[in-house]
Amino acid sequence: MRFLALKFIVLLVNSLSVSYAENVPLIRASEDRIALIDWLAKYQMECSSLFEISASSHLPPIGEISYEVSNLVDSLSSTAWVEGVSGLGKGEEILYKIKEPTTDNESKKFDGEFLVINGLARNPETWEKNARVKQIACFYNGEHIFTVELQDIMNPQLFSLRDVDAFANRIFKAGDRISFLLWKMYPGSKYEDTCLSALIPLSQ
Repeated sequence: MRFLALKFIVLLVNSLSVSYAENVPLIRASEDRIALIDWLAKYQMECSSLFEISASSHLPPIGEISYEVSNLVDSLSSTAWVEGVSGLGKGEEILYKIKEPTTDNESKKFDGEFLVINGLARNPETWEKNARVKQIACFYNGEHIFTVELQDIMNPQLFSLRDVDAFANRIFKAGDRISFLLWKMYPGSKYEDTCLSALIPLSQ
């Protein structure tokens, strides 16, 4: 899957300058058993239209297969965002910026929760061969608020910014930036490419 000579970095136009803090809470994502049965039903709660989504890099397309950040919020567990740097991609960043509401999305309110599908979940073989995320640092407007530890499973998982006391009653607004920094990875059996099939913001 990896073509090292073709890998490149896509710079964020509005990139945050973030740094990892060691003394923040560690949150463990929970397996979403409802989503395991029919995660597309859960997807109806998605609110990705409220966000501008970008990433610090992605793997170039291979044939007609894209690995861009937009794959994180489509309805397909068979697609994925794949980081685009040498090695496992430690420090690569995914950025969600809340947009001004429009008539199309004003009824949706982001509630701080994300649905995750770890790895390249197209099938068990692609999932095992490629690296998955073990820990991902979560930043809110540039501040490292917690680190999420994901399970090494293909099933959907959930975590919420509201798992941190300071965000229990937070009202999210246009201009807020939520970014995720790849920090620790589960190695793939063949490739070093770190993959995420979904990182979907959910509404109330």
